[in-house]
Order: sequence, then structure tokens, then C-alpha cells
Amino acid sequence: MNETSPSCYRHPNTPTRLRCSECGRYICGECSVDAPVGQRCPECAKARGTTRVVNRHQIFGGPSFQTAPVTMTLIAISVAAYVLGAASPALGDSLFTNFAAATWLIRGGEIYRIVTAMFLHAGFFHVAINMYSLYVLGPALERSVKSWPFAGLYFGSGIAGGVAAVVLSSGPSVAVGASGAIFGVFGAWFLHGYRTRHTAFGDAMFRQMLALLVINAVISIGVPRISWQAHLGGFLGGMFITWVWQSLPRESNTVAMRTAVGATVSVVGLVIAWML
Repeated sequence: MNETSPSCYRHPNTPTRLRCSECGRYICGECSVDAPVGQRCPECAKARGTTRVVNRHQIFGGPSFQTAPVTMTLIAISVAAYVLGAASPALGDSLFTNFAAATWLIRGGEIYRIVTAMFLHAGFFHVAINMYSLYVLGPALERSVKSWPFAGLYFGSGIAGGVAAVVLSSGPSVAVGASGAIFGVFGAWFLHGYRTRHTAFGDAMFRQMLALLVINAVISIGVPRISWQAHLGGFLGGMFITWVWQSLPRESNTVAMRTAVGATVSVVGLVIAWML
């Protein structure tokens, strides 16, 4: 028996491997409708009041500055900071001295370090792993929720991770890296997979994300000098922001409102840090 390629349920002659993240039906690029996370078929989108159609090149094409400007900008800044620091050790030392997340200095009022530390990394493999993870997980989410809400999720998660690192650390410590923010992006995908696990697409995503969660949890706890506190805080922050997005009434689920959710989490996190 020959195995046939799946096709769009509305266009039987159009092969596709894209599925609706709600019902699991196969949809082509012309039928795909953007959602806060993932894509939906026209029927599921109509039920939720969503009408924006995603171009097939935006779904299947590789990430670029045009399709994922926030993701690519974050990667560019982080890589540039690492390259400058590596090229000039004196500059690298200055960046770490003035912008790394030193817990005692944050408690002393220098809360900006929670944000600036997200763009600094301790070495080549550190920045390479983090930026590759962002490159893999970020663009599709940014295209789905739009750039400003994605920025809110990223910084809200990173700040939540930074605050968790300060609160949960047993003593003075210095941390750098975008891991907390990236774990927030991971948390967004994890929650989406969990909530759509009744579909084939959602079940596969949830299983994959669950496996990655277990692996990262073991690494975070078992490997010295990794801030599991920041990972945990960022992951929970990303899940919370995504949960709020998915709980918004459809008339309120706008780009501005989704952006406001991430911005609110960011501000609350910085206020908590200032009060420590």
C-alpha cells in the first residue's frame, strides 16, 4: 500500500504538513490563520474571532530580520557584545563589571543589571548555545504573536528569571546570559503544547517540550555554575504571560494588549527587585 502525502482539508490537491494547532487538520499556507501561538484552520479561527492570514513563506521560510526583527536584533546585540568583549579583554572586563547581574549590587538598587546581563555571556559555547536556541524557538513564536508582544514575553521572562536568581540564591553571585528569557520562550511553547495535546500536532509538541524540559532541568541542577533559579523563574514567567494571552477575551486579544501583559510583568519584576 502506497503512503500518500497529507493534503490541505480545503484544497485536496495541495500537499502540506502544516496542521491546525486546535483541531489537528492539515492546512495549506493559504488557509492558515495566525493565532497568538501556532496556526489555526479557518473554522477554528472563526470560532475564536481571528482573521489574519499568514503567508506560506512566513511559515516555511527561514527567519530573517523582516519576518522576525526582534529575535534577530536580540541575537545581533548578544553576539556583538560577546565579539567586542572577546576582541578587547579590557572592554570585556568593563562590560562584566558594569552590567553583569551581581546579586548584592541589584539589592543595592542597580536593578538595570537584570536587563543588561541578558546580553552578556561567559564564553563562546554559552553565547552559541543560547543564541542557537533563540534562533530555533524565537522566530515562529514572534511571527505568531507579533514582534512587540514577543519582546514583552522575552524581557518579562528574563526579568522574572533575574529576580528569581536574586531571591533564591543562597549567597552573593554574579550571573550573565539570556537563559532566563529563552526559558520563557520555551515555557510559551510548552504551555501551548500542553493545551493542544489532544491534537496530533499538540501532542507531538508537548512530548518534545516535556523531554527538553527534563533534560534542561537535569543540566540546570547537575552542572555547577548554572543558575537554575534564573531558568525556573524565566520558564514560569513565560508560561504565565502565555497563559494570560490565551485567557484574554477575543475582543481584547490584540497586539497592544498582549504587549501590555509582557510589559506589566517586566515592570512588576523590576519593582520587586528594587524593593529587595
